[in-house]
Amino acid sequence: MKSTKILKAALATALVTALPLAASATTTAPAPFNVVVNLTGACTLTGPAANYTFNITAGSAYAGSNVSQNIGVTCTNGLPYTIQVDATAVSPVPGTAVGIPYNITWPTAAQTGTGAAQSHALAVAVAAGTYAGDCTTAGSVVGGVCSKTDVHQVTVVY
Repeated sequence: MKSTKILKAALATALVTALPLAASATTTAPAPFNVVVNLTGACTLTGPAANYTFNITAGSAYAGSNVSQNIGVTCTNGLPYTIQVDATAVSPVPGTAVGIPYNITWPTAAQTGTGAAQSHALAVAVAAGTYAGDCTTAGSVVGGVCSKTDVHQVTVVY
C-alpha cells in the first residue's frame, strides 16, 4: 500500500509538471498619464446684520461714535481673498450724509479662506464735533428730522 501511495504521488507530480502553465505577461503604457482636477474656488459673504444709524442734533456737541458689526466670509480652504467696500480696496471710505461726514473702515490685508466662516469687523464712525448739518441733501424730512440713507456695497474679491 505504501508503494501505491508513492506511485500516485509521483504520477501526480509528473502530470502537474507536464501540463503547460498559462503564460503571465504585463504591458506598460508607453507613457504615464495624469489626472487633473480643476477646482473653482468660491466665497460667500454674510452681514452686516443691521443698518448703521447715527442720531445727531444740529448745533449741539456730538460725542462721536464708532459702530462696528461683523461680516462673515466663507471661502474655499486655501483660497486668498480681500474685502472691498464700494469697489475700493483702501480703507477708510469717506462719506457724507445730510452734511455729516463719516468713515467706513474694514480689514484690507489679504486673507486666506479656511472653508469655515471668518469674522471681520466693518465699522462706521462719525467723529466728535458740532455739526450744522444740511437738510437740502436729505432723502426725507419728517417732523423736523432730515435723514439720508447712503447705500454701500461690501464685496469679497478672490
